Amino acid sequence: MKKIAKSAPVQFLLTAILAAYMNLVRITTRWTVVGREHVAPLWEAGGGVVWCMWHSGMVACDALWPKDRQPVLVLTSQSRDANISTRAIEWMRRSTVRGSTAKKTLDGTATKGSIQAFRAMVAHAKAGGCVCMTPDGPRGPRMRAQPGPIRVAKAAGVPIIPTAWAIAGTRRLGTWDRMAAPPLFGRGVQLYGRPINVPATADAALLEALRQQLEDELTRLLNEAEALVGGQPVEPAPLAGVAPAGGVGESAA
Repeated sequence: MKKIAKSAPVQFLLTAILAAYMNLVRITTRWTVVGREHVAPLWEAGGGVVWCMWHSGMVACDALWPKDRQPVLVLTSQSRDANISTRAIEWMRRSTVRGSTAKKTLDGTATKGSIQAFRAMVAHAKAGGCVCMTPDGPRGPRMRAQPGPIRVAKAAGVPIIPTAWAIAGTRRLGTWDRMAAPPLFGRGVQLYGRPINVPATADAALLEALRQQLEDELTRLLNEAEALVGGQPVEPAPLAGVAPAGGVGESAA
């Protein structure tokens, strides 16, 4: 079964199904937009930007960034498991670069072979493009921001836009990130937070503070979006050595 699942025809079929599902979610949802004033000036100016959301929101991510604005470059995992999602994103006319930010430190030290992806993202943002990153990807911990987006924004001299979405009736899967599986023809909200600017002179302490700010804002936006559609809050994974404060919402009404 594993051999069949990895065959080219099956991979093609799964990619087509995922791309069709993502596209249908985008076009059939009745969207309400909150915080457009935070991102509209960047859309109009056309400058570079780092766009962030939690990994669990990838299914409807395409709805949050217009295709007639900054061209999007999506960071995806290097793992074989990410082949289908990477191709689905490309089928939806978004460019991708494969790498990982989870193994990089705030001072720029790379502990894994993702330097090429980092350079590609910085160059894309400097050229006026949008770099899409999930700060808790590719394997978590859930809703705990890695420093990658902060490093890219600093190197490129561009702001970070935190975003979230929620759709009434969404189910959350039992994956590490509690992946959202929304229904079609649902009622949804898109939330945009205030831009986060990373000074070129920022030291390690400020970079860490901005990383925490990004993490807090992404979680606030997600749970505010869930509340607006009658959903349940989603809790971040507990920090190492810290007991969880409560349960994780597995579904939204």
